[in-house]
Parts: sequence; C-alpha cells; structure tokens
Amino acid sequence: MNKNIVKENSHFQFIECDAADTVTVVFAARNDRPPKFTFWKAANAMNSHVILLNSDVPEWYRAGIPGISGGIRGAVKAITDFKNTVKASRLVMTGSSMGGYGALLYGSMAKADHVLAFGVEPLLGIPGGKTDITRNHLQYMYPDLTSLSLPPSTVYYGGMDINDILGAWLLRKRRNSEIVCIPEAQHDTPDFLARHGLLNSVFADIITGKKISTYEYGQGDAANDEIVDFLWKLNNQLVEKDWTAIRKKISHSEHLTSNSPLLEYLYGIAHFRNHDFNNAYKALNTLTMRIPGYWEAWMNLGAVNLKLGNIDEAIKSCSNAIKLRPHRSIAHIQLSHIYSKAGSNDLAFEHAQWACKLNYSRPEYFDALAKTAALANKSVPDKENYAVQYNENVKAAQSKFSDYNFYTKKA
Repeated sequence: MNKNIVKENSHFQFIECDAADTVTVVFAARNDRPPKFTFWKAANAMNSHVILLNSDVPEWYRAGIPGISGGIRGAVKAITDFKNTVKASRLVMTGSSMGGYGALLYGSMAKADHVLAFGVEPLLGIPGGKTDITRNHLQYMYPDLTSLSLPPSTVYYGGMDINDILGAWLLRKRRNSEIVCIPEAQHDTPDFLARHGLLNSVFADIITGKKISTYEYGQGDAANDEIVDFLWKLNNQLVEKDWTAIRKKISHSEHLTSNSPLLEYLYGIAHFRNHDFNNAYKALNTLTMRIPGYWEAWMNLGAVNLKLGNIDEAIKSCSNAIKLRPHRSIAHIQLSHIYSKAGSNDLAFEHAQWACKLNYSRPEYFDALAKTAALANKSVPDKENYAVQYNENVKAAQSKFSDYNFYTKKA
C-alpha cells in the first residue's frame, strides 16, 4: 500500500493511495490545533485515498480551509476534484466533535456516500455545548445541520455527555441517522473504541461501504424521546450549576433515572452538592456497578466515601478512576487529598506531583504539592519542567496506571 502526499500545508494533506477506490476525508477536532490532524495514524493506515483537514477553532469549518481558496465552496470543490483525479468511486467523511460537524457539513455539500461522526453537535450554540464558547460573526452560517440534506450517517456518542446525547437525538429524529451509544464515554468515544481495538474496524467499514459495526452497543438515551425532552429542560440548570433545582427536578422523575445512567449520575452529584452524602453514595455506588467504566463516577464516589469517613473505600474508588483515566489531573489531586487524610504522605506527594505534571496551569495543584512535599520531606521540582515534559508525562501516566478492564477481573 504505497501512499504519496500530493498537496499539503499546516491545515491540510491530500494523500494518494495506490489501487484505492475510496477517498476518506478526515476532519480534525478543535483540540487538535494545526498542524495536528485527528486520526492521523489511523488515516495513514487506511486502504484509502485520504484528505486530512483542519480549521481555525472559532470557524468550525464554516469559512473553508486556510490555504484553499474559495472559502467553504472552494474546499468542497478541492475535495471533489481530488476524487475525480484519483478516479475513486466512493467519497466518505469522518470526524470527532468539531470535526464531526465539518464532516456532516461538507458531506452534505459534496454529496458524500457516508459520514461517520463522533460526538457531534449539529445545532450550534446550545448552552453549555462546545459551540457555545465559540460564538462569533459566523454563527449565522449553517447554525443547524439538520436543516440540510445530509448523506447517510452514523453517529457514535458518549452516554455520559449531555451535548453528545442531544446532538445524536437531533440527527436520529430529523435525519434518521444511525446512532450508537457508548454508555461510559463522555465526549471521547473514539478513545473507547481505540482501547478495545475497534476504531480501525469502524474506519474499514466506512471505507469498504459495509454497514458500520455497532458491536454490542445500543442506541442509548438519544433513542428515548422522554429522556431527551427531560434533558433539554434540565440543561439550563446544569449550565448554571443549580444543584438544588437539579435534584428536585430529577427526584420527580425516578422512572427516567432508572433508565438513564447520565440522570442517575447527575442525581448522585446533586445529592453530593447538597451535602446529602448518604444518598450521593447510594446513587454513585449503583452507577459504578451499572457502568463500571465511567471514571468520573468512581472519582466522585471516592469524594463521597471520604466525607463519610470510609477512607479505604475512598482510596479504592479514586484509584479506579485513575486506572480508567490516568491522564486526568483532577483524579490524581483527589487521590492525593485522600492519602493526606489517611496520613500516607509519600503517596499523597506522588499523586499531587502527577496532578502537576498533567496540568501545570493550576496553581492550586502546586500549593497542594508544596504542602505534601513538606509532610513527606520531599523536594519540589521546578514548575517549568512540568510544562516542557507534558506529552512525556501523559504517556508515562498512561503506562504506569492504565488498567481499563480492572473491573472485569476476578479478585
């Protein structure tokens, strides 16, 4: 499989692949700033011609691709011209988050054969959403993708992310998209698929024109109109963090909570924020048994256990969160706090240090590190070292702590 880059700059790469019959256009997410491209490794392993695209974050691909003239229509023309040049018979598109939005928008304009989107918001500007923080003069352009004639599309979404759910529901309801829910995921469904060796298989399906695999995943909350209607109404309180109102509203809809892991989690957090630790424990403990792969439930269960004086259980719960998400600094700082309460100063220092390594922009983490260092009689490395070595620190944390399937192992 010989590949050759025929055109590139920091925002795009056009790659020919010998004997391939499909052009796959891959749109970068907003966190992968140019010259980075989302799914770069996976795309280079595809038996397909590939176009990798990136956009300035506030534009969400609505103004085209920098370096390709003609704005959005010029970018779409460049895609279709490339397809004609390589004599491909199929055109497919994929992307996550902002990239999913771009894949649907450009897929509509270029009449793609299929679009595979991960965690996409087709309606811009929903309070609390990823697009809510990037409002600008382009907001009037293509505000609602479900008003367009979209290609056949498959949407993977996170069952623990309200905006993922609302986006998937809009596409299912208005455009009959196939929706697939990973219950324990947030806005990171590609990562969950990659962990289990499934991401490349999903890409192979779209390239060859097969029905995209759903594996054992179902449609989730976005297939339940009653739950989604409730989430639309709950969203403003979530944005405002009005946990008293959230608890009251969920308490009157227990039949929905029993069917929705997200609502059960939010109910637990609402109890916690209202200092009702016994009911918080009940809800969060039930959720960790129901979907044990959701890291944030474990972390908050650790905080609840600490409030209840269950130190050993608090350590276990927070450790489970870190096994699932080793690179999340907040889980490390929480575990450090628990170890401090337990008098385990060396371990408290270790996890405070990991928190600083993984998020060097939080001064409160360095305050905690200084306190634990004094108790453990340790020296504190220079702060600048953490910033320089950030990528290496993420890899080191994943290597040291990852145990994604710990909950399936026998004791």
